[in-house]
Amino acid sequence: MSGVESVVRPERSSVGNPAIAPGDRSRLRTIGFNAVSMIPGSTGGMEVYARELIPRIGGLLPDARLLFFACREGVAGFDSDELGAEIVPCETTATNGFKRLGYEQLRLPLDARRHKLDVLHSLTNTAPLLSPVPSVVAIHDLIPAFVPELLMNPEWQRHAFNRLVNMSARRADRVLTLSQASLRDLVKVAKVTAEKVDVIPPAGRPRGQATPIAELRERYNLPDRPLILSPSARRTHKNLPRLFEALARIDHDPAPVLLLPGYQTGQEGWMAEQTERLGVAERVKMLGWISDADLDGLYDLATCFVFPSYMEGFGLPVLEAMERDLPVATSNVSAMPEAGGDAAMYFDPFDVDQIAAAITRLLTDAELRERLVRDGREHVKRFSWDLAAEQTVDSYLRAVTEGRHAVKRA
Repeated sequence: MSGVESVVRPERSSVGNPAIAPGDRSRLRTIGFNAVSMIPGSTGGMEVYARELIPRIGGLLPDARLLFFACREGVAGFDSDELGAEIVPCETTATNGFKRLGYEQLRLPLDARRHKLDVLHSLTNTAPLLSPVPSVVAIHDLIPAFVPELLMNPEWQRHAFNRLVNMSARRADRVLTLSQASLRDLVKVAKVTAEKVDVIPPAGRPRGQATPIAELRERYNLPDRPLILSPSARRTHKNLPRLFEALARIDHDPAPVLLLPGYQTGQEGWMAEQTERLGVAERVKMLGWISDADLDGLYDLATCFVFPSYMEGFGLPVLEAMERDLPVATSNVSAMPEAGGDAAMYFDPFDVDQIAAAITRLLTDAELRERLVRDGREHVKRFSWDLAAEQTVDSYLRAVTEGRHAVKRA
């Protein structure tokens, strides 16, 4: 096999966690969800995680009260009926990091005690360090520890945030993460024991009504050429500069167009300059944040899906593409092999020639595309939000029965 075709098989333990045993769910009467840093439309996979997981947890605990602690942006962007949880407004804004962290560390513990929570599930990497109730924190990834420019300046603030994430992992009763790759990072960087971490993979974003193709072509001025879809925020670890270089090296007639939906980060300017230097500016469309309907339409319209990120907590877009019958090429590092399994092509994300070769194969080899689509349909059956909710509830029970608060609450 060539480097492009090689497959890194995921560890089977990445789906399901046999260490989690079911218990008495009647102990879970009131569940709180810490979402004070979640801004709808700006937090990517974390938002999908919340929207898909919380209603299913409610379904498993029909007699429990679910409370969703939201910042001002979250109050405006989340719907109580859709979540199946009461939205509790918090007097903070997620865009002000100091205020948000202050609320999380000082006010949220008081809210947890006042509402008599049985468990507090923090959804976005940090949690109150002095929680008066059993605490479960979802740490989706430790990317900021490896890619520090993702975080705020100055440097001391970056260090402080990374330290808070690590301390949140150590202080929580249970830690949830999405992949074996993230588990290894947690053990190495946050210094938590593997036994304290529950690896619970996500599933994809359910498909909705897609925008019609003709409407999409007009809205985004899309040409009648092969389209390469790569949903990516403009972040360093997404590896877009190498993807632009790979696009410039592809010799295919007609020349393919790269579609880049994803929220803006302020890096769009220099990326546009790079595409100009490479001579591919007319073939790169940075679409910004788009609706789910438009994104599903682009999945229908695209020829292939390419995800060159070199670090992810899981790589949820890989699953989403497979669920929508799109052939996938992605990186052979971090969590991507767990997300893609045997149903994706893999390349070295630091080797531009390998990225270009993988894309060229997908554009020119119809038989390969059909095989990857077929294998992808089978692969995604291994992942389920219902299963993730079951495992999450079991993790809550371990926090209640085995955590720091177990004796006083027994």
